[in-house]
Amino acid sequence: MADTLTLTIPIILTRMRHGRQALCPSTTEQCASLVVALARAYTWQQMLMVGEYASVHQLAASLGCDMSYVARTMNLALLAPDIVEAIIEGRMPGLTLKSMPKTLPLAWSEQRALLVII
Repeated sequence: MADTLTLTIPIILTRMRHGRQALCPSTTEQCASLVVALARAYTWQQMLMVGEYASVHQLAASLGCDMSYVARTMNLALLAPDIVEAIIEGRMPGLTLKSMPKTLPLAWSEQRALLVII
């Protein structure tokens, strides 16, 4: 049986005009979404490596996702180990999925220069 990971994420409700409320993601929630994306990237990479799927196209089709989303998420598996560690430990609070560059350099030194680790 696969190991299960449980994440607890605090949610902040912000009161808006006319009594409406909106969910505002906290820094913790933004970091958690990046950690989840990293987990997906490594899981999907493993699925391709063991031959469970022959291509990213086939994987995306089986997940019911857009191929560009799967490919972009899988790029996270190419991050330098210290960057991954910093994301997991929450030392990169300004970095979110939206702020993550669409293309990342393959060289880890260039990644470190692009994504400054706190």
